[in-house]
Parts: sequence; structure tokens; C-alpha cells
Amino acid sequence: MKKKGWTKHGKYQLWVPGIVGRTQVSTRTSDRVLAGRIQRMVLQLKDEQDWQLLDAIRSGVFTLPEIYSAWTMNRVPELRARINDVILSGHLDPWVAWVLGNGQRRQTVDTYRAQVTTLISPGFPLSNFSRKTISEWLSGLQDVTTGTKRKYLAALKSFVRYLLEREIIEVDPTSGVKSPKKNDPRERWETQATDQRIVEAAMPEYRSLFAFIKATGAEVSAALGSTRNDIDIALGLAHVHGTKNAKRNRKDVIIEQWAMSYLRDHCRSAIGNVPLWPTIDRYQAHRHHQATCVALNIDDYTLRDSRHSWAVRARKRGETFEAIAEQLGNSVAMVVQVYAKFKPELEERTTRRDVLGL
Repeated sequence: MKKKGWTKHGKYQLWVPGIVGRTQVSTRTSDRVLAGRIQRMVLQLKDEQDWQLLDAIRSGVFTLPEIYSAWTMNRVPELRARINDVILSGHLDPWVAWVLGNGQRRQTVDTYRAQVTTLISPGFPLSNFSRKTISEWLSGLQDVTTGTKRKYLAALKSFVRYLLEREIIEVDPTSGVKSPKKNDPRERWETQATDQRIVEAAMPEYRSLFAFIKATGAEVSAALGSTRNDIDIALGLAHVHGTKNAKRNRKDVIIEQWAMSYLRDHCRSAIGNVPLWPTIDRYQAHRHHQATCVALNIDDYTLRDSRHSWAVRARKRGETFEAIAEQLGNSVAMVVQVYAKFKPELEERTTRRDVLGL
């Protein structure tokens, strides 16, 4: 090889031929003898008209050292299998369209995709899509709770259902993968006075949204999907559309009176049945809620916790579990075990005992 075959990094480069044209590719070695052996392999592939392997080198699917290593170890058939492998990342866009077509919200689908692409990265082949790979992926997720890992696995299962339905795969690789355990239910809640402080301290464009969520116990995503016709200002009722099942679709959710002024002002500017908060997504809402809580020195209180706060306050004022379940769109058991769960203070327990004459 001539001196001009060197790159500025001191690595030999070769011209790799194809059916049409040729491409200069680095051998990734400065060893003249090794580079010569790699060149002889390329010439032999050309003589044999093995355009499949040569094109894989030219396009960057494999490096010259990868091909040469397989060549010397008689593992070229494995490389051919990888070339012919299905690239799963190419099915992400059709999957997203499929999920949207099945009625899932755009924000939820975007979350699904972000979670799945932590495994299905560009160029990810079907041959790597195994139970072992999925298990290692879940175990390797950093700085997330086991409950969040469950959500990642649920998103991946949606992708798998699409692949099975389109007959891209025949076997579910998530089968047998142990689902991470749920997070323990949070018992974090706040009083109405604190929630009102948060609403008032928020930026103007967020106040009506926060008031709606905190005064109804609505889910954040469901609240963000609300339109003008979903709120009856005169009756103080809201239609909260379900995001998970039919029970979550509630048409007579009560809006607590303290929030009506925020919603009345916000709805006044809405003409027609338009989205009420079209410029806010759930991530922005959560981030601004957290920033507002920090400014008010309120620790460890998320926008999602507002649902728990509403349920606990309702329980404290004597509402039945059945009424709370109807408001939240949950089962009575879920309300008892999760949303309306709290630890009564000694004063509350003593007062209750006195009322019962015990």
C-alpha cells in the first residue's frame, strides 16, 4: 500500500468496491501487515462477487476489523444473518401510528416511545430482542423506581403486541420477564389551604389548570385533554374523560367551589369547544408545580399527589368511599387502599370518640 493510504490518525484505508463504484474505508489499524491481510480479504470478496458483505462494509453496517475477525474465525454466516436481520427501530413510527389509531392520547404515546427507545435504539436488530436482553435492560435502568420500570415494561409490551399483530415476530420475548413490583402507595397529601396557595403562586397560565386538578381530583393527562364543553360553569360540574378504562370516563365530576373563579375567568376567553390548555403538556405542568412548591417551601408534593389530597379531604369531611370512588373513577377498594388512605391525628381520633360517646 502506498503512503497516501494513511489517514491523519495513522490508520490505513482501503478502497472497498461495490457493484457500482467504490468507497474508501478505514482498516482502523496502523499495522502494515494486518492491513495487507485485510486488503487481501477485500480482494477475495470482490473476486467472489460477494457484494452483500462488501456493501455492508461500505455502508458502515460492519467495520473492516469486524469482517476480518469473522473471516478468520469462519463466522461469516453469522454476519450474513445480521445483515438480513429485521431492524426493529424501523418499526417505531408505524407502532406509534397504530397506538394512536387505537385511541391512545398523543402525550401518552410520546411517553411510550421515549421509554421504548431506551432499548430499541437506532439499528437495534430483531436477533437481539430476547428475554435476556429485556431483563438486563430493565435491571439497568438508572434513577427510576420499580414502579416506573413497570411502566417501561408496559410500553415495551405495547410495541410487542404491534409486532405480533403485524407478524413481524412470532413469539413474545417479554413472556417470562418478571414484572417489577409496584411502588408503595404514597400517603402525601395537603390541605385545601395549601393547594390554594400553590394555585395562587403559580404563573397565570397554570392557575386554572392547577385549580381544576386540585378541586376535582382529576388525573393530569385527563385534565389537559379537557375542552370548553367539558366544564359546566353554571352547575360546577365537569366531564373528565377516562385515560385507562370506561370507569375513568366521568360526566358529573364535582368542582369544589373555591376553584370556580379561576375556571370562570379562564373559560370566558374560550370561544367554541376548544381545548382549555392546548399549550401545556404534562411535563411542563409537573415541572412548574414542583417549582412553585419549592418557592413556597412545600416539600415532596407532586401535582399527581393532588388526587390523593382531594380524596383525603373528602374522607375527612365525611364523604363515603363510594362517593369518592365515583368522583375519582376508581373502585372502592382502590380508594380505601390508596387514594383516601391517611393516618388520623390523635386529636381527630379523640374527637371522633367523643362524638360517639365512647
